[in-house]
Amino acid sequence: MSAEIIEIKKNLGKINDLYTKSENEDSEALLFYSKLAILELCGWIEESMDDIIREYAKKYLKEQSNINSINDTIRKTSGFDYNEHFREKMLIRLIGLINIEKLETNLDQKILEQMKAALTYLREYRDKEAHTYINIAKKLDAPSFTLSLLEPIRKGLKEIDNKLNCLS
Repeated sequence: MSAEIIEIKKNLGKINDLYTKSENEDSEALLFYSKLAILELCGWIEESMDDIIREYAKKYLKEQSNINSINDTIRKTSGFDYNEHFREKMLIRLIGLINIEKLETNLDQKILEQMKAALTYLREYRDKEAHTYINIAKKLDAPSFTLSLLEPIRKGLKEIDNKLNCLS
């Protein structure tokens, strides 16, 4: 996950730089950059969640049919809500209810709650933007704000990944 974090930080940083350069010139460009930052971060979150599940499955599953089943679950899951997509559709399918209770009990609750709050905010914001077009009257968060959501999400996913690997 460390190589990917460098890449997403670089991408969001570039988008933020482009946004900053356009601040005094083109208000429409600001909206494009803001929306792009949201979509970029959301894509990274979905891929990171998929990677956590995929790597754990690869490490512990031996039966090809089970590996195929998890890969199919990953493929069919689109979204990054903690409860709906990550926990219910992927983690529980992979490790079961007993182990999800063990996992969540061992997580740093502050880190988990901060991640969930950032994901909830981002999901609501992304869902609204994904189903509308850009118009000049809109107000969107600057890419720098979107970038600020990365750290609590990264910390939460890292915490889950670390504790998940301690289960077995």
